[in-house]
Amino acid sequence: MEWLAVFIGGGVGSIARYATGISCALLCGKNFPYGTLVVNVIGSFLILFFMTIAVERLTVSPAIRLLVVTGFLGGFTTFSSFAFETLSLAINGESIKAVLNLFLTVIAGFAAGMGGIMAARML
Repeated sequence: MEWLAVFIGGGVGSIARYATGISCALLCGKNFPYGTLVVNVIGSFLILFFMTIAVERLTVSPAIRLLVVTGFLGGFTTFSSFAFETLSLAINGESIKAVLNLFLTVIAGFAAGMGGIMAARML
């Protein structure tokens, strides 16, 4: 059952990541990895929000945690794409964009995670 939860959540999360990437490219262009930045920041918020609720407010079964966090949000967020895109920018002479992506992803991800914790605790 746990494997199935991760499988289903991961599939849906990956589709959501792909759709977000396409939407960001259409809205913002393809000259910066906006889609990866957006999914990682949103994912940071949602993981911390969900886990704060799951740990501090509700009893959430391990299968649901696996479905949501490991499956869906694990499939939705992507460190490997972040690393690839940032290094590609640097290798292709876009050092400022590479550093900007590194900075924005880490700082915005931490800020979003803190926002998720605070939002969950305000409920």
